[in-house]
Amino acid sequence: MKSLQFLQTSINTFHRFDSNPFEDTLFVDQLTRQPQKTIVISGFSTEIGVMFTALGALRRGYRVIIAIDAVGSRSTRTENAVINTLTSVGVQILPLATIAVSLESDFSTPIGKKVLSCIGRIKQ
Repeated sequence: MKSLQFLQTSINTFHRFDSNPFEDTLFVDQLTRQPQKTIVISGFSTEIGVMFTALGALRRGYRVIIAIDAVGSRSTRTENAVINTLTSVGVQILPLATIAVSLESDFSTPIGKKVLSCIGRIKQ
């Protein structure tokens, strides 16, 4: 698998020490400069990083999607409890393939062909 580290920049990467990234003014400043109002969340651990990021984004009016096959936890029981709670407050829980197709559903376009290729590589 190729490393994604080359994609990491000071603009898109934030190192934080708080469970809620919305407590970090640098993160919030960078995020508010972006025109998008949808946040797709993935990460570990669902009970901490994913949950607090999702709740912080909801409070600020973002549409929040959790890529369910790109989150993890030490416990299925506690992860399920958090996912149920987040769903009840309006967070969408979707698989990566669905998120990708929602970005470009016409597979005849160059971007659509790339999306279709990526979907084929998602491990189940």
